[in-house]
Amino acid sequence: MSICSLWREGTHYGWDCVSPYEDLTPVLGYYDEGLAEVSDWEIKFLVEHGYDFQHFCWYYGHELKDGVKNSRLGAALNDGFLNAKYSDMQDFMIMWENAAAATVAFDEFKTNIWSYWCDWYFSDERYFTIDNKAVLTIYLQEKFITAMGGEEGAKAAINFMRTDIRK
Repeated sequence: MSICSLWREGTHYGWDCVSPYEDLTPVLGYYDEGLAEVSDWEIKFLVEHGYDFQHFCWYYGHELKDGVKNSRLGAALNDGFLNAKYSDMQDFMIMWENAAAATVAFDEFKTNIWSYWCDWYFSDERYFTIDNKAVLTIYLQEKFITAMGGEEGAKAAINFMRTDIRK
């Protein structure tokens, strides 16, 4: 199940830009995915319907040049799911949603983003793996290649990740 939590009141646009349109009303109503109790209800609903992991969009904020303290629009994962009482019933994984992000060079990626992911996500026993390998997706391949300095830079970044994750 892919999770894209853009609509938290007080962040991004909140619910005001969609609430006037009845056809955009969420089936389960409006709620705050940044609350652990809400995440527990989501987990219960998803597990009962056969979903064994959640795939969260992860956004790198433009203002985070001195290291990631918290990701942009990360409340559903960081505050909700990771603190939910029943989060051991599902795994989670992240997709680097890099479409609207500032271009991030390889050194900044290693220092700020990669180290954050390793510390907060990949080391978590709930993180989704295949054959004991952490699974990460990237939204825009082209933007990743450009940010890493072309195809050779992107290959070097992927090789770095494959080697470093083993530590």
